[in-house]
Amino acid sequence: MKRVLYYTGWLSSGGAERQLIYTALAAEKKGYQVKIAIDNPVIHYEDMLKGSGIEILVACPRSITHRTLKRVAALSRIMKSYRPDVVHTFLRQSNLWGMLLAKLHGVPLKIASIRNTDETAFERVRLYQGWADRIICNTRLAAEMARTRYGIPEEKLSVIYNAIDLGRFRDAKPIPGFRESLGLPESTRLGVTVARIAEKKNHIGLVRALKILEGQGLLENVHFLLVGKPGGRGTLEAVMEEVQRTGLKQKVTVLGGREDVPEILKSCDFMVLPSFHEGFPNVVLEAMAAGLFVVAAPAGGTPELLENERTGVLAGGFDPEHLAAAIGEYLKMEERQRETVRQAALESVKRFDLERACEPVLEIYENGIFA
Repeated sequence: MKRVLYYTGWLSSGGAERQLIYTALAAEKKGYQVKIAIDNPVIHYEDMLKGSGIEILVACPRSITHRTLKRVAALSRIMKSYRPDVVHTFLRQSNLWGMLLAKLHGVPLKIASIRNTDETAFERVRLYQGWADRIICNTRLAAEMARTRYGIPEEKLSVIYNAIDLGRFRDAKPIPGFRESLGLPESTRLGVTVARIAEKKNHIGLVRALKILEGQGLLENVHFLLVGKPGGRGTLEAVMEEVQRTGLKQKVTVLGGREDVPEILKSCDFMVLPSFHEGFPNVVLEAMAAGLFVVAAPAGGTPELLENERTGVLAGGFDPEHLAAAIGEYLKMEERQRETVRQAALESVKRFDLERACEPVLEIYENGIFA
């Protein structure tokens, strides 16, 4: 049985971490022995891993997580003991140390991952690309940036889009009495943004866009929900101050972090992702799978999965005026047109289902090990 070791900093709630879990489960199903090494003992995916037989190895206890030498030494011991055939790393710091140690330990196949399109995602890529056999990018844009800006050979790059559990979102049920629990009439059209409340997610730009729409008389029967944990000091407070300043307190509700995101999506009418920066936004796929109409800013790989006016509405930019125009386009559509777009999105999203989307990664494992 061939052995795979996945390595990342932790398994907290996040898109890259969820992709790691999906890939690990697919590899185990394929017949690989799978272990996951993490630096920090934060694990939010116990339910997904339950009964899988996948072992999680914590490289360092919490007290020494940030001591690089001890963390690297612990990971080195894990590799020496486990003797993996494949080391597959996720996120920038894990790429650096994982590829170096895999090279030193003679691991046959070494795979790094680039999962965003901001500059930090490419940190030290010029260094670790010399140790990696393959670098998987989850968007064509990230692969193009790696090639043109950082000089990574094209033959070392693979574009493999994220996988999602379509059934979890497609088959979710709306929350009974959801609008009533929010103090809203049943006829209210509910918009939602699901994202960490962080500066790069552009919540303040969204609030300002909603203010523009209110001035145009388009928010009369619309209420907006913000779902997500605060992603930085003072970010939530800044968003709430903007809501207060614009006089939208009666139009915007912050729900914070939630575990029932599929059910919330099923209870809403449309989703807006206003981000300045994205890699491959899982939440866009999840909303499409849940049957929501999606409006999004053109960040990262979003234009690669959302086709303007066919599977959603892609904003012309990131400022409030562009966001307001895109949301307004949805609000002014006839229901028949909205339904046509939703159905096209449901069909389009099928190509990202777990089994279909994970297969290219497993092919790289097979070709790399048995070549």
